[in-house]
Amino acid sequence: MTYEEVENGHIVPAGYLRGFAIDSMTMRNLVTLRHPKESREKERSVRAVGTRIRPYSRTRPDGRRIDDVENSISKLENQVEVLRKARDRFPFCKGDRSTIAQFAGAQQVRGPKWARSYNKLAKEFTEGIERDGLPSAENTPRELLVREAERLEADTARLVSMQQWLYGFSALFFAMRWTLIHFARPILITCDHPVVLWDAANRARPPTDLSGTGVKDLLEVRYPLNAATCLLMTWLEGCDDPEVIGGNKALARNINSFTRAAAEDEWFYLPGTKPPFSDERSRLVPLSTQIYGEYGDHQIAERRGLGMRLALETKNEPLQKIMSFKAYYPGELPDCTESPAAP
Repeated sequence: MTYEEVENGHIVPAGYLRGFAIDSMTMRNLVTLRHPKESREKERSVRAVGTRIRPYSRTRPDGRRIDDVENSISKLENQVEVLRKARDRFPFCKGDRSTIAQFAGAQQVRGPKWARSYNKLAKEFTEGIERDGLPSAENTPRELLVREAERLEADTARLVSMQQWLYGFSALFFAMRWTLIHFARPILITCDHPVVLWDAANRARPPTDLSGTGVKDLLEVRYPLNAATCLLMTWLEGCDDPEVIGGNKALARNINSFTRAAAEDEWFYLPGTKPPFSDERSRLVPLSTQIYGEYGDHQIAERRGLGMRLALETKNEPLQKIMSFKAYYPGELPDCTESPAAP
């Protein structure tokens, strides 16, 4: 099977970015871009931002290039209307909730930060073999360990792991309790790594990059779905919050400040708006405590443990068997009556 070669691939879906853009005409969707290396702002086409050179290309055993992973991810992106119209589609049916969980799961692993993390682990594995072998593999011939190290460092192994973790994170996010925060006007930004994980050890902190947060320490996840709507995911007990939370400026500052801190190269917002931010010295609290009040780690440990188990079970399935994920929800979700239209 042949796949279209993509030279400049999106690490943030173009359809998602259009939720932070102005449709002036077909293929003229504009988004304001601020680059940390530049003092000025630019209006750019959605097609030109949030991209990297061949981010999901891999090499076949015969040396030929293949973009099958790009093709696989693009099929999910056809459902992006669920994110762009999240407020209108709330409360979410089972299919919409699954789609959003997969968008968040894909976004968590499709960026260069995750790729660097994977490459670091693969390199450490190789260096360990070269230095002193693997004590846990005493009966394994050294040449097989070296071959495994070489396999792990190849693009194919990284991209297979990325797809496995895509479904693993989807299961994790689906198992959380969801709260939808909606603002009366477009006020939110997004960036090249827009899914922000907050760890339980820090209940107040200045806006910093939280990309090192581990799953076992996870307190909450925030994901701007469009310029007026943010999804908050927590381990609090019960079904999803039945009411949409009305956003205010304090919540917008909190969301925007950590989204901007998560950006590696670019962050984006709707032209003509002025997103609010907190200053770099402000100590901000998790959105969940800002909305629901303080709660202890013991109150979320059981549900978090269940989510972690489902994520690992899903991730460890052979890839051809996990084109879906193990879904937990404490109540009944309605079936969808219609499929989201393609963007």
